[in-house]
Amino acid sequence: MSDRNFNRCQRTGSFLYALMLSLCALGFIPFSVLVFINISASTSLEDILIMSGILAFFALGFVFAGIKMGRPSKRARDRYKQLSDAEKAEVNSELNVRPKQQQLLFGAKRLYFYSDLFLFFMDYNDIAWMYQTVNTVPVVIGAGGMVLESSADYQGLVIYDRDGQRYKSPARICNLIVEELKEKSPGVIIGYSKEKKRLARTDFDRFLVEWGDK
Repeated sequence: MSDRNFNRCQRTGSFLYALMLSLCALGFIPFSVLVFINISASTSLEDILIMSGILAFFALGFVFAGIKMGRPSKRARDRYKQLSDAEKAEVNSELNVRPKQQQLLFGAKRLYFYSDLFLFFMDYNDIAWMYQTVNTVPVVIGAGGMVLESSADYQGLVIYDRDGQRYKSPARICNLIVEELKEKSPGVIIGYSKEKKRLARTDFDRFLVEWGDK
């Protein structure tokens, strides 16, 4: 059995992840040099401590950003490792058609989507809740499903699995895709409201029970 297609998708995410870290480093290195120059030229202990603190703050921020950005890759690979050999073969077969960053791919048993640069997949029965965002703001609408705003807006999709794990995808969506998802995953909760968000945050199991049949 070959893991080639799944690994190829993850390598793309790893490349983009490494590129983003490299760009951050390119900005951080000149800043560090300037701080060191100022520290060397300063005779005030207070100035030295302040500049050293600023440098340490940005260095820690860079490290934590790298750790946070690397977590999605581990989550994606951990989910893949839990599959049987037959399921891994299905995933790699369906990934012959590799989705782009803003695309959803509907497989026979699972949905494929990108979240934080890395490709994820989720069994249709594991999808609990999904809603659209425009310019990172949740779209609050009626019972009609989701709407596609102006193509100039930055659109996204937030997906929760039944364990309450949250995934943010840059996928562009439309009512046709939502209708297909309703057919493949009839128990999915679609659409955002503040009431849903409050309940999901405090008690996700209760959220599934109260909103799952609506």
